[in-house]
Amino acid sequence: PASKDCVVFEMQTGSVVYKLHSPSGEKLPATSVRFKPVADNTGLQNVLLVSYSSGYVQQWHVATGKSLSIAEEKRQTLVAAYSSDGLTYASSGNDNKLLVYDTATSTCNATLEASSSLTQMDGHESRVFALKYHPTDPNILVSAGWDDTVQFWDKRVENSIRKIS
Repeated sequence: PASKDCVVFEMQTGSVVYKLHSPSGEKLPATSVRFKPVADNTGLQNVLLVSYSSGYVQQWHVATGKSLSIAEEKRQTLVAAYSSDGLTYASSGNDNKLLVYDTATSTCNATLEASSSLTQMDGHESRVFALKYHPTDPNILVSAGWDDTVQFWDKRVENSIRKIS
């Protein structure tokens, strides 16, 4: 059977540099990978955020192959992304919610989701497969889902602030 590990290759030669072993012998695939945009206060660079379809979201130090943190979600996780300042990351998946985490502790500190309103669509109604933070504002995210909408979020507000459908 194929390995579900993330493999880092040397760009010039194509040789394997590091193998990041999936959490707990994970047999389901990684669904997204993102490099952290800046070094943290420890000076760590080359940190990679990996989401797994089993619900794990893991931060790796690529140069050492060391797992820095892991969050276990009770859903199928499809995508994860770092904020522009690297202080938070968000994930989303099959439950149409965005979870926002503190990067240093991997503690979830916000859940962004649609309200219970039947007259207003202010969040996703289905799986979310794409997620990206604004390039300069670490509070703003954009997501796309199987509900054929693009939702704009401010992580300080629980519901979507704008949508394109």
